[in-house]
Amino acid sequence: MKDYIAKANRTASSPENAIPQLVVPSTIDLLHSAMGLSTEAGELLDMLKKHIFYKKPLDTVNAIEELGDICWYMALGLKTLGTTFEDIMERNIKKLTARYPNKFTSEDAINRDLVTERTILEADKEEVIKQLASLNFVDEPNVEIPKDRRMVYLTKEVYDTISELVLKARIISAESKSE
Repeated sequence: MKDYIAKANRTASSPENAIPQLVVPSTIDLLHSAMGLSTEAGELLDMLKKHIFYKKPLDTVNAIEELGDICWYMALGLKTLGTTFEDIMERNIKKLTARYPNKFTSEDAINRDLVTERTILEADKEEVIKQLASLNFVDEPNVEIPKDRRMVYLTKEVYDTISELVLKARIISAESKSE
């Protein structure tokens, strides 16, 4: 098909659409994390390809190094998203337990209940969002807030981080309501 490139590019997003997101530090950190994870996973896969198809000895030292690098990039992403290895491991096990109540089966893998899995993954997030919504966040110590409202004084860095997380949560909430 001679005009495939032109037809395909007709549906591409313009670079201008990405620029606002690329100036948000957390987006840049998350992009760095994703790119690094992809790179390190590719290096691990390439080592396995050479072992399986080219009959090179399995380089377990290199495999462990690549897995360590993957952990580094995961840590960057987890920090950016405000979570921990422990949290994602716990959520992952809850999700897998819902998906495979007894043990892995092909039938359970094919017939997944994505609504239940998403509910499990969002359970703790919803509680945090409710708690955050009940607070007034200020970045100035002398701002007056009515006495019937709880107030938390935050440093500028923490205020910006929480504001960004609340904004992301609102976007996710709006997207899920529109689906």
